[in-house]
Amino acid sequence: ALNNAESEGLIERVPGKGSFAKAFSLNKLQGDLIGYITFDFFSDFQRQLLSGAESVTRAQGYRILFCNSNGDVEEENKLLDQLLQDKVSGILIWPAWKSDKSRRLYQIANQNSIPIVLMDRTLEGLNNDYVLSDNYSGAYEAVKYLISLGHSKIIFLTRPLLQLLPIAERFRGYKLAMENAGLKAYDPWFIGKTDIEIDSRTILRIENTNINQEIEQIANYLTQANRPTALFAMNDIVALQALRAAKLSGIKVPHQLSILGFDDIDIASYFETPLTTVFQNTFYIGKRSAELLIERIRGYSG
Repeated sequence: ALNNAESEGLIERVPGKGSFAKAFSLNKLQGDLIGYITFDFFSDFQRQLLSGAESVTRAQGYRILFCNSNGDVEEENKLLDQLLQDKVSGILIWPAWKSDKSRRLYQIANQNSIPIVLMDRTLEGLNNDYVLSDNYSGAYEAVKYLISLGHSKIIFLTRPLLQLLPIAERFRGYKLAMENAGLKAYDPWFIGKTDIEIDSRTILRIENTNINQEIEQIANYLTQANRPTALFAMNDIVALQALRAAKLSGIKVPHQLSILGFDDIDIASYFETPLTTVFQNTFYIGKRSAELLIERIRGYSG
């Protein structure tokens, strides 16, 4: 650690005296700083995004100033305001979600000629660059796979987040795959009473605690007459909740019910029933987002 700190110019080693922290101000770093805002500090998804972004920024001589909004839009606004005061060259952001059209500071940042790139999603009314997966095609191929296994009654399982672009695109892919196969595209099964996103720590509670409200909702869906033979979940966290609900309901997966997720988070492979899921290359999303941001910082406008 000391060797790394010395190579980055953070400490100075004086033979016979010791190691000393170098005094420097944030102002000396201005022009080399890129702001980075996330809303879920603990997720593997986040670690891959940050790792991908850092692989580019470090190579190009930029430092990342890391911030966590904890999913709070007002906190996100404060962080954006602080980054503007710190005069960062640009901002990468995995934005928090709020469907009530909460006031956002992105446009203010744009007015200050600060380029911003959104990762994994964009928000209605914004004119920012964004980088995300082809959620539509991923969902389409996932549902085609379930159909190839002989399933005809497949339900899209989701939280109330259909206004969020990646989820909307996954539902669109589900519907078209069903329709193109001559099958009925059903209305989604919604779980949860709000549109608040659940963070990655929920995963650890799914197997190790009592059932929560969302798992109870899924279990109630699964005990209805004429239940589906397959579920396509909006993401792996919801798919893991479905696995838990099926187990509590005495339904064997995959023998009596197939469950398919989206994201391919690391922990999904360690559950009692390993999850079938759609891989999302989050490292590349972070990498390409950083590349695009640096292009904007350096004047590319194409």
